[in-house]
Amino acid sequence: MTNNKYFALFLALIIASIAINIVYSHASSGAINDTTAEDWSNDVSLIAFKASEYWRTPSVLGGGSDNFSGLDKIELLGIDQALLSAEYQITSVKETEFTLISREVIPGSLVKTTITYEGIATLPTIIEL
Repeated sequence: MTNNKYFALFLALIIASIAINIVYSHASSGAINDTTAEDWSNDVSLIAFKASEYWRTPSVLGGGSDNFSGLDKIELLGIDQALLSAEYQITSVKETEFTLISREVIPGSLVKTTITYEGIATLPTIIEL
């Protein structure tokens, strides 16, 4: 091979490696990483703990009196949404449990888990990407 062919091969390898790096970086940008997973886990553990306190606290003291029926916002648990790593929404409220929806844990996704008066009841499930 001549020097021109080696140079062309070298350039092709560099261009291919850059293209692979860009594709990999773009594909993995929507994935959850260890830090995000740990932050989400900490948030959900805190919410579950505070929900358990809320459920047990009498209504005259701002709790649910063994009932989640009036719970519709994270703030009712005494948690400031701005301090959490993602946006959380309480849905499907029943007497002893509710569904917690997490937004942007994985970019563009919704993740749900069920919280009961005893704590976290279900593993997280991605419901929308």
